[in-house]
Amino acid sequence: MVLAACSITFGVRVAGGLEPADLRIHDQLLAAVTGKQAVDHRIVLVIADDQDIVTHGWPLNDDLLAQVLERIMADGPRAIGVDLYRDIPIQPGAERLRETLQRYPEIIMTSKIGDGISGGISPPAYLRGTDQVGFADMVVDPDGVVRRGLLYLNDGEQTHAGFGLQLALRYLQPERIAPAPDEGNPEYLRLGRSILKPVQPDEGAYVEADAGGFQILLDYGGGVQPFPTVSVGAVLAGTVREGLFRDRLAVIGISAQSVKDYFIAPHGQGAETVPGVALHGHIASQLIRMAKGETEPIAALGNTAEHVLILTLALCGALIGYFVRSPLVWLSAVAAGGSAILATAYAGLSTALWIPAGSSLLPFLLSSILMLTCMRYFEAMQRQELLGLFSSYVSKNLANELWERRAEVFDGGSGRLVAKPATVSVLFSDIRGFTTISERLPPAVLMAWLEDYTRVMADLVMSHGGFLDKFIGDAVMGVFGLPIPRQSEEEVAADAVSAVRCALAMGDALRSLNNTWAARGLPKIAVRIGIVTGPVIAGTLGSTSRLEYTVIGDTVNTASRLEGFDKNWGGIEAGEHLRVLISQSTAERLPAGDFTVEPVGMVELKGKASRVTVFRVLRYNGPTKEGMT
Repeated sequence: MVLAACSITFGVRVAGGLEPADLRIHDQLLAAVTGKQAVDHRIVLVIADDQDIVTHGWPLNDDLLAQVLERIMADGPRAIGVDLYRDIPIQPGAERLRETLQRYPEIIMTSKIGDGISGGISPPAYLRGTDQVGFADMVVDPDGVVRRGLLYLNDGEQTHAGFGLQLALRYLQPERIAPAPDEGNPEYLRLGRSILKPVQPDEGAYVEADAGGFQILLDYGGGVQPFPTVSVGAVLAGTVREGLFRDRLAVIGISAQSVKDYFIAPHGQGAETVPGVALHGHIASQLIRMAKGETEPIAALGNTAEHVLILTLALCGALIGYFVRSPLVWLSAVAAGGSAILATAYAGLSTALWIPAGSSLLPFLLSSILMLTCMRYFEAMQRQELLGLFSSYVSKNLANELWERRAEVFDGGSGRLVAKPATVSVLFSDIRGFTTISERLPPAVLMAWLEDYTRVMADLVMSHGGFLDKFIGDAVMGVFGLPIPRQSEEEVAADAVSAVRCALAMGDALRSLNNTWAARGLPKIAVRIGIVTGPVIAGTLGSTSRLEYTVIGDTVNTASRLEGFDKNWGGIEAGEHLRVLISQSTAERLPAGDFTVEPVGMVELKGKASRVTVFRVLRYNGPTKEGMT
């Protein structure tokens, strides 16, 4: 079951079937983790909203943009990012904007490299080739969500830096933090106190993702909107408090609904849209935090660790399916296990470790379901075998109890009934003179007559708690004390009482049958019964096509010989219809005064080397129980 669950999980995972679930759960956990983080006051967003568009038009002309930049620069920021394209001048004010951008190298403008389908957008011509430009291209997953940030991209001619990266580097410049290849692995990027590893095609939940360029997993620290925000109109009107931008990073962009510059962020119950300017702020904020050692880059489990995790969780699920039988308890255990997996994934993400929860839940649930189904099938086969052996030979209550206590009867390794010693009371009954009677009756009449007799006798054995071992012609063999093993002498004594009471009940039933048969012109009969209490070996005999549960041992042979003792007993001719003989081992276990018993003496039984002490039971004097006489 474990290997099957793992194989299915690996197969579905490689085919990409788990990626959507893994990513969606990642989004939910990320929202829970980042929602508890503080706002990053190092970054201030300057937003052109719908009111600004009404007031100043769109796009903002170069003169207005230059005014905004000059007012912010006057407040002493470390850097300004402009998430507005200026591939062509927007008059009036193009020359003023040019002078402003060239005067302040702290200002970073955007460009777009494009993907071959949509064309690129150039930065202002006078900034080409400078470090005042960063591309604004985003990595968007197939479900439309942005979970990765793009730091570097090569267009085939040169390597370009991303807008968010340029903003972070300009902010970190006073602290002399600059990117450099990692000494241990040149493919990694060292930035301050952190080593950034590029996202791989199979990173975390991804399967053959487009990992072009240098990408990192975004943590969206502080939530979707974690930055202080002011409007472009407030900056132009001079109503922004003094010092708001001092020593901070300002990012200018648009959030108006009429201008489609929105992306989907992985947050909340569903994906939430954020303006592109906020998304660039997130990338810059995360890079700054990682460079200063305030947070760790998000890392994913490697393939080996993922395989070990999947195998471990499949084993845990299989153990639940193996040991738990109650549906309610199983559901509770699986729910608790699933919650633990999600809690572990949450804890991992809190420490910047991405554990794909969907790929973890599947082997756990699958192995538990498979194991539970297998165990149910195995139990059904056991139940079928057990009830096939006992359903017609024990009472319904005993059969149910037998199934509930099957662990005491079945060999857990083979699933077969295990042979074991037991102390029981064996009852043998036989019709006196049956051969003579059978010769006088037609076959059909004989079988109907015998069926009436054996049905009543069998019901009495079962109603007294006995196990109907077999019919041997007209003989009935019942065993009291099986198939559920007895654990105490008190239980063995109770079985002896039940056997003797059953024998007397057979006599009462036989009296009624004789009257019925006589009215129909059928012969009356007398029955001999022998009861012996002692050790036996209980187990199954036969082949896989036909098994029979039975007992063997000297106790069985003695009971058979005791039933047949004194063939000269008069029976019906002597006015008697029942004779019950018991061994001393049975008589010693009968409560004093509950039965009228007379000694027969020491007798020799066929096949026995020593003499046996025998008693005859005449009647029952004790209290009765429902269903017994």
